[in-house]
Amino acid sequence: YAFELAGAQADIVHINDISQAFLLCLTAPKDVIHNQALNIGASSENYQVRELAEIVKETIPNTTVEYAAKAGPDPRNYRVDFTKLTRLLPAFKPQWNARLGAQQLYKAYQEYDLALEDFQGRKYIRLNQLKYLLNTNRLDDQLRWKAQ
Repeated sequence: YAFELAGAQADIVHINDISQAFLLCLTAPKDVIHNQALNIGASSENYQVRELAEIVKETIPNTTVEYAAKAGPDPRNYRVDFTKLTRLLPAFKPQWNARLGAQQLYKAYQEYDLALEDFQGRKYIRLNQLKYLLNTNRLDDQLRWKAQ
């Protein structure tokens, strides 16, 4: 596997941690969470894309990372503030991090025998599926099913 990267940042949160926060919101007193918008995650899970690539490289054997030659540093700041979350839902304790998530995904890809071709084909890319359906004359020009 190879990845080409620029230098952006991202906050990473696992769906299980999002679900935990959602459940806590459902059981929290209405006056605590009513009309509140919350960032879900943990400050420790703010990564540069370069750091995420290194985690993937360490997790998946035979992976190389290539950095885009013309890419410069990304001036944007993606750091998210979770102070409000910890104040309103103090019971929220994230259980996942990027490394655990990468390991979980890699294990699942192996278990289900997924390959790069699966992700680049029509199974996971809607545009490729639409092209296939158009080319096999199953859809009309308006992307509606043709009567068989």
